[in-house]
Amino acid sequence: MPAFTIKRGAYAAIEAEFACAHTTRELRLRIIEDGRPAFYRQCTRCGNAGRAIGRGEARSELKGSEAPDFDTELEPRWYARKHAAYVATYHGIKPALEAEYQAYLSSQPWYFKRDAAIQNANGVCECCEYFPATQAHHITYERIGHELPSDLMAICSFCHELIHGKHAL
Repeated sequence: MPAFTIKRGAYAAIEAEFACAHTTRELRLRIIEDGRPAFYRQCTRCGNAGRAIGRGEARSELKGSEAPDFDTELEPRWYARKHAAYVATYHGIKPALEAEYQAYLSSQPWYFKRDAAIQNANGVCECCEYFPATQAHHITYERIGHELPSDLMAICSFCHELIHGKHAL
């Protein structure tokens, strides 16, 4: 059975790159939804705020100086950079992912899972409930290679192509 390690390895590198060790935190003032001031130690790298800090503790730490305003744009910018890294990585590994997936779809374990899905649906497409089911569609790819029966749907080829946008009604 394929290990589907290409994606895990590539995406683990992104997670490691964007993981925040929280060593660069700064005490900042944030005005919360109801208009009250609250103090947080915001990470200056990713914007993570953690839990609020008591006013007394914040004032003691500030020693009479003013806390800078909380940066509400920092976290969305960080997530945007992380998302861009995921997109770029995906485009780079897409051919290898497709080859790995096609190899899996030609494997004996997949044939057994596909046939079990079709049998569970009594051989009828679970989408149109009319034509014979000849394929299994992944409802989720979360457990690819280790699918649960609920991850698959028995389906006819026409409905499968509709789901994947290859036909228009």
